[in-house]
Amino acid sequence: MKKRRIGILIIVAALMMAILASCTPGLTETKDPDPTETQDPVESQDPDNNEDEDKDEDKDEDKEDDKGSSKVDMTLSEIIEAIYGIKDPGLMLGDMEIDLENPDNVKYYTGLTEFENVEQAIASETMIGSQAYSLVMLRVKDAKFAKDTAQDIFKNVDVRKWVCVGADDMQVVAKDDVVMLFMTQSFEDGLTSKEAVDAFEEILGTADVVFK
Repeated sequence: MKKRRIGILIIVAALMMAILASCTPGLTETKDPDPTETQDPVESQDPDNNEDEDKDEDKDEDKEDDKGSSKVDMTLSEIIEAIYGIKDPGLMLGDMEIDLENPDNVKYYTGLTEFENVEQAIASETMIGSQAYSLVMLRVKDAKFAKDTAQDIFKNVDVRKWVCVGADDMQVVAKDDVVMLFMTQSFEDGLTSKEAVDAFEEILGTADVVFK
């Protein structure tokens, strides 16, 4: 009887050991990385280079803006008044708005036949037709049109539009979106084109273009 019990206990112990062995998690083999395997390279970025690239982009944007975004804050009438404040022409002058709806009127004062890019124009001329004197201030719709507009005026304006007299001293300049035509008949103590341009630049800064 005792031998039978001992045999049963041995069987039970064997079963317990088998159960425990099945419940014990197996060890997984850790595989070392293969030194021959290659990984995709990670691109390194130099922060200094990034800053330089950002600065270059900002400069390019600034240059782009400079080509056609600059505007003069003063009105055309204020600019004319400021020029006369620096140098008095010594003439009886009258200012008038040039009617941009009237092509003949625009051509008479500026010589322009195509002026769709002109936003406003004011002429300051003598009240006596026998004196050749004209200061015309124009504002273009965008600064990028200023150079071509100034050049067209310089080439096409009629310096002998007055009766029996003509201008022998003329310059056309542009700064940002403002263009100035100045022409006169030289006379003693009169305002010269150089003095007019000097006053223009004193007020607005160095001209972008000068035709003379």
